[in-house]
Amino acid sequence: GQALKAPRVIFLRSSEMVCRDFYKYMGHRFDRVYAVGETLQRRATEWFLPRTVGLLQDGLNQADFHSPKRIAAEFPSRLLVVGSDSPYKGWQDFAAALDRLEAEPGFPALTLDCTGSPPDPQVTDMRLGKQRRGKFNFIGRVEQFVELVRGYDLVIHPSREESFGLAMLEVLAAGVPLVCSRAGVIERVQENGALLFEPNDPASQAETLRHVWRNWGRMDFGIERSQENIRRLFSIQSTAAALVRDFGQLIGAAPPERETGDRLAI
Repeated sequence: GQALKAPRVIFLRSSEMVCRDFYKYMGHRFDRVYAVGETLQRRATEWFLPRTVGLLQDGLNQADFHSPKRIAAEFPSRLLVVGSDSPYKGWQDFAAALDRLEAEPGFPALTLDCTGSPPDPQVTDMRLGKQRRGKFNFIGRVEQFVELVRGYDLVIHPSREESFGLAMLEVLAAGVPLVCSRAGVIERVQENGALLFEPNDPASQAETLRHVWRNWGRMDFGIERSQENIRRLFSIQSTAAALVRDFGQLIGAAPPERETGDRLAI
């Protein structure tokens, strides 16, 4: 930025970021700081005072939306568990919730496909050595996420913390029933609170899944309404347009010696 005499911009995305990380990557030396999601924006603003941190919302294209899948006649025996082996993604909470559910008379033995690698038990302890009727499979990272999701009748997203929570929105845009934590922006999208549970709370997660299991044939998964909310609130076109406007102001505010083609380096 100094060499090109161009404004410098940094984007903050990780929900795991703390003040130490912000200064490690010299966020305070940039001309403009953006944070993905309102939670991270509020946090980063405290680190960057008295200057402000811009809000950058994730978003989806129209091509990301698909017709809602027909709801399976019975509670599915195979579920997709979205996330990773990071402790912030909450797989350990889902495993603890499953233990509670398996104590319920009649609860089925499930096959649980997890989108990542088996976790280090010192970091994310799912107690995989415990004897359960349910079976965990770790299918690794799958690039064709929508195609993967569409192969299931129910997706679980047990995240403890999200700056935004794009994967939750992608599942709903794909037209697939989702049960997830209240992390990120999901409460602005999914209006049926019976499908949401408290983050970092296996008991709340188990109660929500129990309700879905017992009421499967009567559940309203709110997919169409959720898709409408995503289009209205989190369109990538709107996000990009706002960012371009802000970039234009940033470039226009540059001193005359910066008014060169090199300014486009941002």
